[in-house]
Amino acid sequence: MGQFLLKRIVAMVPVLFLVSLIVFFIVHLTPGDPALLMLGEEANPQVLAALRNI
Repeated sequence: MGQFLLKRIVAMVPVLFLVSLIVFFIVHLTPGDPALLMLGEEANPQVLAALRNI
């Protein structure tokens, strides 16, 4: 049972890496500003600037 769980956990690492890469590229390929998309149209300009500088 322990070996099965170890194999599943090891197999999960590349899957999580690939999912992270796919989400990263989808966010950066969408038109517009990612910070504005995350915070919305009515976001405070100071908060937008802070998010962009992260």
